[in-house]
Amino acid sequence: MRNTSLRLTAAVTLAALLGGCSDVGMQGTPPSAGSGLQAQTPSMNVQHASGAALQTQYKQPVTQLNLHPDAIELGLKKLAVSDFGTGAVEILNKGGTETGTISKGLIRPDGDWYDGKGNFYVADYAAVDVQEYAPNGTSPSFTYSAGLIDPVDVTADTKGDAFVADYDDGAGSGTVTEYPQNSNKIKYQCEPGGSVVGVAVDKHGDVFASYNSSNGGANIVEYKGGLGSCAGTVLGVTLNYAGGMVLDKKNDLVACDQTAGVVDIIKPPYSKVSSSIKGFSEPFHVGLNKKNKLLFVADVVKAEVFVDEYPSGSSYTTLGPKNGLSDPAGVAVH
Repeated sequence: MRNTSLRLTAAVTLAALLGGCSDVGMQGTPPSAGSGLQAQTPSMNVQHASGAALQTQYKQPVTQLNLHPDAIELGLKKLAVSDFGTGAVEILNKGGTETGTISKGLIRPDGDWYDGKGNFYVADYAAVDVQEYAPNGTSPSFTYSAGLIDPVDVTADTKGDAFVADYDDGAGSGTVTEYPQNSNKIKYQCEPGGSVVGVAVDKHGDVFASYNSSNGGANIVEYKGGLGSCAGTVLGVTLNYAGGMVLDKKNDLVACDQTAGVVDIIKPPYSKVSSSIKGFSEPFHVGLNKKNKLLFVADVVKAEVFVDEYPSGSSYTTLGPKNGLSDPAGVAVH
């Protein structure tokens, strides 16, 4: 089961609002603070604008800029949102309209990912596995589970290998695990030194994992050339509490800092936070559309997916109940 108290915080918050929801399990306690660079780095997007505010700002009719699905263009084929509230993945089209649901094989879907061929992956911490779905499929085409205890995020490289962030290996330290495509045999498994929350792989095969350190605070480790030797380098960036992350087209890391309520942009050589996008309560996972013009942030406390212009952080729109979402946790863009 998912081991961060942030999941419990989200569940309690949602229960207070809706009068009850299903349990998401017992979870640990995050560090109260980290030695991060938030105060030293530029910040953007202090709050997300409403339709009326956007109308005033851009001098356009509110119907052109508000949150109505027909009034937005998300610059993608489809958006998959893993949802704690429904225990399923909701599929939205480029206008933000829900067009389908994936529920088979899922209990508590968390981080998710589309690879370049349109295969879809979902880390499910309650089912203790990662499900893969063929393009446009709604039933699992393959299941990865070997060596997993608490899978919370997943990605894939250009070869199709799957990489899983496992929060807890049962001994107080999480793992990042690589599987060959459609194989449940572990290729490599490494322990960065804490509870792994996010994983990303660049086009060169370098692997990045964000984790909450047993010594307090959170870090990001880079495995240059892959996980083969498990010889990772801890980057010079300290977060408050690690979350999901992706890489943009420039190879900048875009990483959630959950308790700080920000998404950090970290440029190579990854020695410091370059800028931070604010306005979130508890950002779990992030995604970018193909042109890297829009950032998608799943916020479980606010129970919405915020869509911001990237990298400025200006508010574009917000996706929520009207888009078929209940308690979004992960976002995958195709």
